[in-house]
Amino acid sequence: IANAAEGAQKAQFGLKLQETSVRAEWIAGFLKISRNMLDDVEGMTTFLQSRLPELLLRAEDAQVLNGNGVQPNLLGIQSVGNYTAYSSATAAVNRAEMLVYAISQLESLDREANGVLIHPADWYTLWLYKGSTSGEYTLPVNLIERIGGQLFVAGVPVFKSTAQDQSLFLVEIGQWVRIS
Repeated sequence: IANAAEGAQKAQFGLKLQETSVRAEWIAGFLKISRNMLDDVEGMTTFLQSRLPELLLRAEDAQVLNGNGVQPNLLGIQSVGNYTAYSSATAAVNRAEMLVYAISQLESLDREANGVLIHPADWYTLWLYKGSTSGEYTLPVNLIERIGGQLFVAGVPVFKSTAQDQSLFLVEIGQWVRIS
């Protein structure tokens, strides 16, 4: 796309768009329960109503993030899309800086980060930074904030999930971008 005078020939441009179809896939399983466990119907009902959906959602998260697309697997976010990686020249000192570099990479491509997905261990590591001389816990002021239980890095919300591999993270821009 370029400027053109009225009536002049317009610049042609192209986008690398690819149409794909996606099959619906099933996530299923069954559970054996002993007769003795079934004797406590109320207890088992309460347990199963909380535990079974949790297990289903974990399997679903793993597919949505890491599925390889080979039937019956979904094609996961980390298997497709735009990949961005750090060069050794921009190696970050800590995880918070890595996230800021990732956010700035997207902004340099005229994209705005809507969220970051990290493993819970990495989420808590952000809170454990200590001053090199004082040994006290310190967070980079105005870089990492916690508002109402929500973590923000450079103003972008950070979400934690055990479905995300530790030491890797995804930055969301309407579609997820893997940055490792």
